[in-house]
Amino acid sequence: MSFVLLWQQGKHAAASGLLAPIYGWFTGEFDTSMEDVLLMIDHQLEIKSADLKTALAQYRDSVLWRSILQLLPSILSIFCLWFLMWFSLQYTYMITLALSVPTAGFMLRLFMIQHDCGHGSFFKSQ
Repeated sequence: MSFVLLWQQGKHAAASGLLAPIYGWFTGEFDTSMEDVLLMIDHQLEIKSADLKTALAQYRDSVLWRSILQLLPSILSIFCLWFLMWFSLQYTYMITLALSVPTAGFMLRLFMIQHDCGHGSFFKSQ
Protein backbone atom coordinates (compact mmCIF):
# COMPACT_ATOMS: atom_id res chain seq x y z
CA MET A 1 0.00 0.00 0.00
CA SER A 2 1.30 3.47 -0.79
CA PHE A 3 2.19 6.16 1.71
CA VAL A 4 -0.42 8.58 0.36
CA LEU A 5 -3.28 6.08 0.63
CA LEU A 6 -2.34 5.15 4.18
CA TRP A 7 -2.02 8.80 5.18
CA GLN A 8 -5.36 9.76 3.61
CA GLN A 9 -7.07 6.85 5.37
CA GLY A 10 -5.79 8.15 8.70
CA LYS A 11 -3.34 5.29 9.22
CA HIS A 12 -0.51 7.60 10.24
CA ALA A 13 1.44 4.95 12.16
CA ALA A 14 1.55 2.62 9.14
CA ALA A 15 2.54 5.52 6.87
CA SER A 16 5.31 6.49 9.29
CA GLY A 17 6.51 2.90 9.22
CA LEU A 18 6.95 3.12 5.45
CA LEU A 19 9.04 6.28 5.76
CA ALA A 20 11.11 5.23 8.78
CA PRO A 21 13.94 3.53 6.80
CA ILE A 22 14.23 6.49 4.44
CA TYR A 23 14.04 8.96 7.31
CA GLY A 24 16.94 7.15 8.95
CA TRP A 25 19.21 8.05 6.03
CA PHE A 26 18.74 11.78 6.59
CA THR A 27 18.68 12.17 10.37
CA GLY A 28 22.44 12.33 10.81
CA GLU A 29 22.79 16.03 9.99
CA PHE A 30 19.30 17.36 10.69
CA ASP A 31 17.31 17.77 13.87
CA THR A 32 13.84 17.11 12.43
CA SER A 33 11.33 14.74 13.98
CA MET A 34 9.33 12.22 11.97
CA GLU A 35 6.13 14.02 12.96
CA ASP A 36 7.44 17.29 11.48
CA VAL A 37 8.31 15.50 8.23
CA LEU A 38 4.85 13.92 8.01
CA LEU A 39 3.16 17.27 8.69
CA MET A 40 5.21 18.90 5.92
CA ILE A 41 4.25 16.12 3.49
CA ASP A 42 0.58 16.39 4.45
CA HIS A 43 0.69 20.15 3.96
CA GLN A 44 2.29 19.73 0.52
CA LEU A 45 -0.39 17.21 -0.51
CA GLU A 46 -3.14 19.65 0.44
CA ILE A 47 -1.49 22.50 -1.47
CA LYS A 48 -0.97 20.40 -4.61
CA SER A 49 -4.57 19.17 -4.48
CA ALA A 50 -5.94 22.71 -4.22
CA ASP A 51 -3.66 23.96 -6.99
CA LEU A 52 -4.68 21.07 -9.22
CA LYS A 53 -8.39 21.73 -8.69
CA THR A 54 -7.90 25.40 -9.53
CA ALA A 55 -5.85 24.66 -12.63
CA LEU A 56 -8.32 22.10 -13.98
CA ALA A 57 -11.50 24.06 -13.23
CA GLN A 58 -11.56 25.57 -16.73
CA TYR A 59 -11.74 22.08 -18.25
CA ARG A 60 -14.61 20.83 -16.09
CA ASP A 61 -17.33 21.76 -18.59
CA SER A 62 -17.43 20.74 -22.23
CA VAL A 63 -17.06 23.34 -24.98
CA LEU A 64 -18.63 22.47 -28.32
CA TRP A 65 -16.04 24.09 -30.60
CA ARG A 66 -13.16 22.46 -28.71
CA SER A 67 -14.85 19.09 -28.96
CA ILE A 68 -15.37 19.46 -32.69
CA LEU A 69 -11.77 20.63 -33.17
CA GLN A 70 -10.61 17.46 -31.43
CA LEU A 71 -12.97 15.13 -33.27
CA LEU A 72 -12.72 16.30 -36.89
CA PRO A 73 -8.94 16.03 -37.38
CA SER A 74 -8.98 12.60 -35.78
CA ILE A 75 -11.70 11.29 -38.08
CA LEU A 76 -10.15 12.86 -41.18
CA SER A 77 -6.70 11.53 -40.30
CA ILE A 78 -7.89 8.00 -39.74
CA PHE A 79 -9.78 7.89 -43.03
CA CYS A 80 -6.79 9.30 -44.91
CA LEU A 81 -4.49 6.75 -43.29
CA TRP A 82 -6.92 3.91 -44.08
CA PHE A 83 -7.01 5.01 -47.71
CA LEU A 84 -3.20 5.21 -47.86
CA MET A 85 -2.94 1.74 -46.33
CA TRP A 86 -5.36 0.35 -48.91
CA PHE A 87 -3.51 2.15 -51.71
CA SER A 88 -0.10 0.91 -50.49
CA LEU A 89 -1.18 -2.73 -50.70
CA GLN A 90 -0.45 -2.74 -54.43
CA TYR A 91 3.21 -1.83 -53.79
CA THR A 92 4.48 -3.54 -50.64
CA TYR A 93 3.16 -4.73 -47.33
CA MET A 94 5.96 -2.93 -45.48
CA ILE A 95 4.44 0.47 -46.28
CA THR A 96 1.05 -0.81 -45.15
CA LEU A 97 2.58 -2.08 -41.92
CA ALA A 98 4.36 1.22 -41.33
CA LEU A 99 1.11 3.13 -41.85
CA SER A 100 -0.71 0.85 -39.42
CA VAL A 101 1.18 2.36 -36.46
CA PRO A 102 -0.17 5.92 -36.75
CA THR A 103 -3.54 4.50 -37.77
CA ALA A 104 -3.65 2.51 -34.54
CA GLY A 105 -2.78 5.68 -32.64
CA PHE A 106 -5.72 7.51 -34.17
CA MET A 107 -7.96 4.53 -33.45
CA LEU A 108 -6.93 4.77 -29.81
CA ARG A 109 -7.61 8.51 -29.86
CA LEU A 110 -11.09 7.95 -31.29
CA PHE A 111 -11.75 5.33 -28.63
CA MET A 112 -10.78 7.81 -25.91
CA ILE A 113 -13.06 10.45 -27.41
CA GLN A 114 -15.91 7.93 -27.61
CA HIS A 115 -15.28 6.98 -23.99
CA ASP A 116 -15.42 10.63 -22.92
CA CYS A 117 -18.64 11.09 -24.89
CA GLY A 118 -20.17 8.22 -22.93
CA HIS A 119 -19.45 10.07 -19.70
CA GLY A 120 -20.86 13.33 -21.03
CA SER A 121 -17.55 15.14 -20.66
CA PHE A 122 -16.91 15.71 -24.35
CA PHE A 123 -20.29 17.02 -25.45
CA LYS A 124 -22.94 18.54 -23.18
CA SER A 125 -25.68 16.11 -24.16
CA GLN A 126 -25.24 12.38 -24.27
